[in-house]
Amino acid sequence: MDLEFNRDANEFLLGVLQNSMSLGANIDRSVSPYALRCLQLAYRKNREDNLFAKNASIPLSRFLLRYESIEAEGILLYNINADNHVGTLVFTQNFNALNVMDMIEKKKQI
Repeated sequence: MDLEFNRDANEFLLGVLQNSMSLGANIDRSVSPYALRCLQLAYRKNREDNLFAKNASIPLSRFLLRYESIEAEGILLYNINADNHVGTLVFTQNFNALNVMDMIEKKKQI
């Protein structure tokens, strides 16, 4: 069963919610109602799952976290679940393809 139409309708309504949350924040309209392209891709991986995706998010802050020789880009997101009216702060970090063992090895070298 093709639920793309349902997904588009839900995402449009969630985009309205996202606009009301943003208060002038710079939102990438091409991925609305998601704050980031990676979130959009994760939610759209299986179209059937998107019928139940009721989240809108906006980026609050972008930063670079440094600890000795390790650098990680980070983003703080504000996410609202429209179904249960619960807001969540989501902290993400990109370790530039470092896996856990790479980070442990870097720490041992320091």
